[in-house]
Amino acid sequence: MFFIMLSLAISLVIVVFALQNSVMVPIIFFNWTSEIPLVVVIFASVFAGAAIIFFLALWKEVKRKFNTVSSKATEYKGIMTSKKDALSEKLEKRKTSQENKETPELPHQAESIVNSEVLQTEPIRDSTSKDQ
Repeated sequence: MFFIMLSLAISLVIVVFALQNSVMVPIIFFNWTSEIPLVVVIFASVFAGAAIIFFLALWKEVKRKFNTVSSKATEYKGIMTSKKDALSEKLEKRKTSQENKETPELPHQAESIVNSEVLQTEPIRDSTSKDQ
């Protein structure tokens, strides 16, 4: 109800303003000349100014949103890069530990591996033995 009453009051003010400023005024723009009621000139100027302010505010908001999205993307890119680096380091450590398990680091470890392999093989039989 309040909104309706406020709308009626504003409409009444606009009607009174239009009736009091209905005089014809000449408008000259470069070579174009015309006579238009003063109220039309005033309202057109007000609406043009409001449109300019609206589009400037819209541009500023779009630019702010773009900068926010851009900074978030940069932040996420940094996070993903650091996680990728951490995973790469883990992978390298695992590869290194696997290689270290396969190839002995110290000479005595190599000797023990060779000895254990020799012990696991079957003994060589002499062809002249009596077991045959």
